[in-house]
Amino acid sequence: MLGGQLVLHLAPNFHFGVARLNTFPFNLFFVPYYGLAILSFFGHLVAIHWKKMIHTVAGLLPMAQATAMLVIGVGLTVVSFYGLTNGLQGVRFPAEHWMY
Repeated sequence: MLGGQLVLHLAPNFHFGVARLNTFPFNLFFVPYYGLAILSFFGHLVAIHWKKMIHTVAGLLPMAQATAMLVIGVGLTVVSFYGLTNGLQGVRFPAEHWMY
């Protein structure tokens, strides 16, 4: 982001953040990359929670809590991509955000 701002003189806004996510062929790399990043974050949280948690919460055992957390992570990943791609339609960019 700093390089884009200083070298390319681009504003670090929404378009800057989702440019590669909505541009073919870059999206073939960045969709799995960002998706796995979000899922691995939740996966690490779930693993720690499952190992350390010993009490039930709302009648759920620790394994059920971990499963619920992982399902929430998958849901957040899907909702994030839906929002960042304008409902899977793609985002239109101003001309200055085409960096290639």
